[in-house]
Amino acid sequence: MRGRNELLRDPFSANEKPSTAYQLEQLARAVEKAPLTEESHEQQAFQQEQPFQSVHDEFMFGTTEPYTSQSSSETPGQHPSQPDDSFTDLVSVGLFEQQPPPELIVFLTNVYFDKWYFAAPMFQRARYSMSLHLPPHMRPPMCLQYIIMALGADITKTHRKLANPFYQRARAYMQADEMRIHTRLPASDKAFEAGLEELTSPLTSILNQEGQSFSSFAGRVLASSLFYQAFQQSSQNIPDEEAQDVRTSLHWKRHREIDNDLASLLNCLPGDLKLPNSIRCQNATFVNIIIHTSIILLHRAALSTIERVGTPQHMIRQCRARLVAAAEEILNILRMMPDVNDMLKNPMLTFSTYMASLVFLDQPTLTEPDYQRQENLDFTLRLMILAAKTWGNPVTRSMAIQLAVDMRQRGLDSAAVEKATELPLERSTVPILAKGDNDSSNFLFQLNNFENSPEPTADT
Repeated sequence: MRGRNELLRDPFSANEKPSTAYQLEQLARAVEKAPLTEESHEQQAFQQEQPFQSVHDEFMFGTTEPYTSQSSSETPGQHPSQPDDSFTDLVSVGLFEQQPPPELIVFLTNVYFDKWYFAAPMFQRARYSMSLHLPPHMRPPMCLQYIIMALGADITKTHRKLANPFYQRARAYMQADEMRIHTRLPASDKAFEAGLEELTSPLTSILNQEGQSFSSFAGRVLASSLFYQAFQQSSQNIPDEEAQDVRTSLHWKRHREIDNDLASLLNCLPGDLKLPNSIRCQNATFVNIIIHTSIILLHRAALSTIERVGTPQHMIRQCRARLVAAAEEILNILRMMPDVNDMLKNPMLTFSTYMASLVFLDQPTLTEPDYQRQENLDFTLRLMILAAKTWGNPVTRSMAIQLAVDMRQRGLDSAAVEKATELPLERSTVPILAKGDNDSSNFLFQLNNFENSPEPTADT
C-alpha cells in the first residue's frame, strides 16, 4: 500500500507549478457531486425516514469486507495521481471502512455495558465512552470497538443481525494487527481503577510461582487458558503404545501438568473469587465452574483412554472419583446461585452444565435405584430446558433433548424427560449434538437438516 505521503504527493514536478486556472478547475471537480442513481435516491429517502433501519440494511446487504488500498477504477473527473479525500482520511487513521453512525455506536456500547460487561471487565465504562468522542487517532482500537458493538447487537433483538458483520470486521482488524507477544496478566483492580501501571507476571509462569497473587480478572484469564489446554488435550488421538506408557509418555506427562495447574489455580484463587463467600459475584461463579469443567474434560478423556488400553483399575477409580467430585461441585454452585437462569445465557455455562450431566450419565448402573444420580440429572435437565425456553438458543435446546434421550435409554425416565421431549425443533438447519467417535471422548456439534432427517436421536 502506498504511504500517505505518496498518496498526497503533488502530481506536478517541483519545476512544473500548476496554473491558477488549473487549480480552480481541480477544486471545482473535487467539490462536484456525482449524480445519484434511482437506487441511491430511494436509499437516501429511506435513510432519512428510518436511520437505524438503514444502518441495519447497509451492514446486512452492503459490503462488510475491509476496503483495500488498490483502486480498480478512477473516479470521473479525478486526477489519476489524486486519491479520493475520504479514502485518504480513512488510511491516515488506520481505518478500513466508514464507521457506523455515532448514535448506533453509542446505543450498542451502552447495551454491552448494561448486559455483558460483567463477563469481561477489562475497561472502565466512563473512560471508554468518553474515548469514543476523541479524535479518530486517539479512540480505542477498531477491533475493540467492533467487538463491543457485536456483543451489544447480539443481545438486542432489533440489531441482532448486525452481530455477525461486526464480528467479521473485528476479526479483520485483529488479524491485521496480530503479532507475537509475551502476554502478561491483567493488573490488580486497584491499579486498574487508579489508572496506574503495574508490572504483572507472565501468563505462562504465574502458577509456578508459590505465593504469587493475581487479580480477579487475571483469575478468569488463567481459568480460560487452562480450559483451552484441557480441551486440546482431550481432543488428541494417541496410539495404544503411548497410551499404555503411563509414566514416561509425553501425553500423560502433559495430562499431569494440566491437572496440577488446575488444582493449583483452584487453591490459590484470590478471596473475591472463592466460594461460597462470593456466590453473588458472577465472575467468581464463572471461574470456579470453568475450572471444574476443565477437570471433567481432562479426566473424561483419560478415562476413555484407560478403558481402551486396559491400564490398572486403580487409575479408573481415581478418574471416576475426580469426575464425580467436579460434577457435584458444578451442581452445588448452580444450586447456590441466586440468578442461575440469567447466568445460563452464557453458552459456556450451559456447556458446563451438560458436561456435568455426562458424568452422572456415565456412572456405572447399580442393582438398586440411585436416587441421587436421578436427582442430579433431573436438576441439570430442568436448567437446560429453562435456559432453552428463555434464551431461545438452539444449541442449548439440542443439549436438553439429547440428555433426555440418553436418560430414557438408560431407564432414567422422569417428568423432566417428558418436558424435554416437548421442546420444539424448527424445521430448518440447526446445530444438533452428535456423539464422538471411539478415538475421542468429546462430543461434536453438527448441522442436521430436519427436512431430510425428521427426528434427531442419540446416535446422530
